[in-house]
Amino acid sequence: MSEEEKTPKLKSKTREELIEKFMEEVSRVKPAFEVLKVVPTIPEIHRIMIIISDFEKHNNAILTGEFLAKKFNAEISVISLIDTVRERPEDLPELVERTKNEVHRAAKHIVVEGISLSGEVVKEGIVSEKLAEAIKEEKAELVVVPKHYGEVVPPKEEEIRLGMVTEHLIWRMQLPVMVVEEGVEASGETFNKVIILIKGTEKKLDNLGYGVALAKPDGKIYLLSVIDAEEVQLRAEASGKSITNVADELRKSREELLAVAAKNIRNLGIKDVEIRVKVGSPVEEILRELKDIGGIIVINKAAEEIDKLGRVAEYIVKKCNLVLLAPTK
Repeated sequence: MSEEEKTPKLKSKTREELIEKFMEEVSRVKPAFEVLKVVPTIPEIHRIMIIISDFEKHNNAILTGEFLAKKFNAEISVISLIDTVRERPEDLPELVERTKNEVHRAAKHIVVEGISLSGEVVKEGIVSEKLAEAIKEEKAELVVVPKHYGEVVPPKEEEIRLGMVTEHLIWRMQLPVMVVEEGVEASGETFNKVIILIKGTEKKLDNLGYGVALAKPDGKIYLLSVIDAEEVQLRAEASGKSITNVADELRKSREELLAVAAKNIRNLGIKDVEIRVKVGSPVEEILRELKDIGGIIVINKAAEEIDKLGRVAEYIVKKCNLVLLAPTK
C-alpha cells in the first residue's frame, strides 16, 4: 500500500466505535438497496394545483404546471393564500382584489394553452389550514409552488430559506410537490431530463415511479447516487482497507444495483437511462451533476418522519431550479 493510500485516522472516534458504526451502516444500507430490484409503480396524476401570488414573478411555476398538466393530461387549479395573521385588516380588501386579478391572469393563460382549468381560488386565513382545505377541495394530487413564495425580497445565497407555504408543503403534506425557482427559464429540453437521486438509505423508492412518469415517452433518466467520502473513510478505518479499495468496492456494488433498476426502467418504455455513481461530498457532487445535466431532480421525502427532509434533500430544494419531492407512503 502506498503512503498516499494509507487510511488516515479518524481522531474523533475509537476503533471500537468505528467498527460499531460500520456494522450499523452495513445493516442499514444493504436492505435499503434491495428496493432497487423492484419494478417501480408509475403514478397517475389527474389534478394539479399551482400556488402563486404574482403572475409575472411566478410565471415559471405556471409554465411548469402547464407542462406537467400536458404530461399527465391533468386538470389545473390556481390558488393563492393570504395570511391574515400577518396582514393588517385595513389592507386586506385591496390585497384580496389584487391577488384575485393575479390568479385570474394565470387562469386565462392556462386556458389559452389548451389545458382544462378546474378552478381559481384566493383563500384568506391561517395559511396551513387554508392550504390543507384547498388541497382537499380541489382534490389535488400534485402541487407546484414557487420556491420563495411569500418573500418580498429573495434572501442572499448564504441565508436561503423557503417561503412559508413551500415549507409547509414539503415538510407536512404527504403529496408530491414540485418546487420551482423563480425567474429561471425552463425549456422543453429541461423537462425531458430527469435525474433520480438514489441515496441508499430509503426503505422505498417512490421517486423512481415519478421519475419514469416525468420522462415518458421520449425523455432521458439519470440514476444518480453519491457515496459519501466520509462514509468511505469510516469503512476504510473500520475494515483496515485502503480508501481507494473501499471506494472502488462501494462504487462497483452500487453500479450493479443501479443497473438492475435501469433495466426495469427500460422495460417500462424509457430507453435512454444513464447510471452515474460518484464519490465525494453529497451536496457538492449532486450540484455538480445538476449543473452538467440540467433538468428536473426527483428525490424522496423522508420515509417515516414526513416533517423531515434530511440535510442533503433540504439543501437540494433550496439550491436547485426544479425539484420534485415524491411522497413515500
